[in-house]
Amino acid sequence: MSTKLEAARKKSAALEEDYKRATALAEGAKELDNNPVGSGPYRFEEGSPGNYLKLKRNPNWWFAKFVGMDMPYFDGMKVNVIPDPSVRVANLRAGKIDTLVLESSQIAMFKNDRQMQVFTNNLNWVTGLRFNHKEGPCRDLRVRKAISQAIDRKALIAGVDFGLGRPASCNYPEDHWSHNPGLKPVSYDPELSRKLLAQAGYKNGLTIRGYMHNRTQDIAMAEAIKAMLAKVGITWNIEFLDPAAINVKMRKVDFDFTTGGWSWIFDPEQIVTGLYHPDGGFNYGRSNNPKVIALIEAARSEVDFDKRTKIYWDIEKALYDNYEDVWLWWPRYVSVSRKNVQGLNNDMGNKFKEAFAFSHPAWFKGGKENR
Repeated sequence: MSTKLEAARKKSAALEEDYKRATALAEGAKELDNNPVGSGPYRFEEGSPGNYLKLKRNPNWWFAKFVGMDMPYFDGMKVNVIPDPSVRVANLRAGKIDTLVLESSQIAMFKNDRQMQVFTNNLNWVTGLRFNHKEGPCRDLRVRKAISQAIDRKALIAGVDFGLGRPASCNYPEDHWSHNPGLKPVSYDPELSRKLLAQAGYKNGLTIRGYMHNRTQDIAMAEAIKAMLAKVGITWNIEFLDPAAINVKMRKVDFDFTTGGWSWIFDPEQIVTGLYHPDGGFNYGRSNNPKVIALIEAARSEVDFDKRTKIYWDIEKALYDNYEDVWLWWPRYVSVSRKNVQGLNNDMGNKFKEAFAFSHPAWFKGGKENR
């Protein structure tokens, strides 16, 4: 006992020393939220929360120095926060802004517009929903499978995402190096859902609860899924909440079936640790799959690319077989720019994604006087 106590005291003393050193280094530091610092092409100039953000050119951008080019080409950028989608479009047409990402419902109005440049790009994102494996009816694999089989992904993509999405089989998009090509999106099979529910003891129906973001598209998606689940006898009681309220519910694992997905899937480690490892920042005990956890930890220490790829394929397969979550679609986005913006190459952008944006920044045709 005394040996353990002494070891604990030494560890505590070492932590106190680390804290003192960190405190000394942080003396005089400014809050990052209001004084952002980075190494990208632009620097923070000024901003008004909920209104705008102004950036100025970074003359010492490391990438420009590395390739020997005088980039970025713009002197600065202003990002305007315009909540109303129709007002955003009006500002674009009036020349008050130069580029924007469209709402899915707005794409048709620019389809044949020769005054604008319209680009469709694949995103390293996944749209989906999460199960509570910790408690409640979704602990049962048959219930999770019944829910997943009851959802018509193609209909959702057509009706909610205006045909933009690509049906998802699991986390990693089909053009991501970690994607397991052997997996297919879960099929729409309401008859199978009813049989599975009966086997799980819910022959007369099942009620589950959850929450979704109170954004227009999320509400539309939730209502469509709720109707699909109702057809097989599942009542999904949904609360539509703001991000702060959602954060509280997520931490308490206060749901059965709820909003999920992931944005910006770069290295595959982030999403699987975040969602499925006990230490993940979005888990809070809601998922505990021993096979997946062991594979995640194995992938962290593997440096051989081919072997690491195979491990992530195995992770996806293990998640898929256990119906760990519901994966709906991998999103695309549509951006539109005025013709004065040059240097945009959609094919290169889709192939090299963020790497292309960094290595080929845009510019104004004829210089900034033609902005």
